Amino acid sequence: LGDRCQGLQTAGGTGALRAALDLVARARPGAKVWVGLPTWANHRPLILSAGLEVAPMPFFDQATQAVDVGAMLEALSEAATGDAVILQGCCHNPTGAVLSPADWEALAALCEQRGILPIMDLAYQGLGDGLDEDAASTRLMAARVPSLLVAYSCDKNFG
Repeated sequence: LGDRCQGLQTAGGTGALRAALDLVARARPGAKVWVGLPTWANHRPLILSAGLEVAPMPFFDQATQAVDVGAMLEALSEAATGDAVILQGCCHNPTGAVLSPADWEALAALCEQRGILPIMDLAYQGLGDGLDEDAASTRLMAARVPSLLVAYSCDKNFG
């Protein structure tokens, strides 16, 4: 990643998400932030407190107890260039669901094609399939899109 990578220390993962959303609000006024349904309870208030619009998209199908990737991609295909999407890199909160490598490829391709800014919420690395495996989605996204933001936290790991 070389010169593409910059870092900023914040107070926890929530602070990192808020800083990322504030950056989106300043850099892309009027951008929508897409979030899956359901999502972590703090995502919506953080988006709204940054002055951005929440754009819900299907994520988890209660009936099948699985990620509905087709519905997710269909909804996200309506995103405008410059919109952002919050994606949980592993151990989705609150469902625990995970996307397959093929699902992440399709999502990365859509973000690249539509000019959608991924905000990777990576708060549970190492608590799913392992440190390296749990970061695969973030590495894939970084390799595919020109820009992304990563909110990383070790709070759960160190707790």
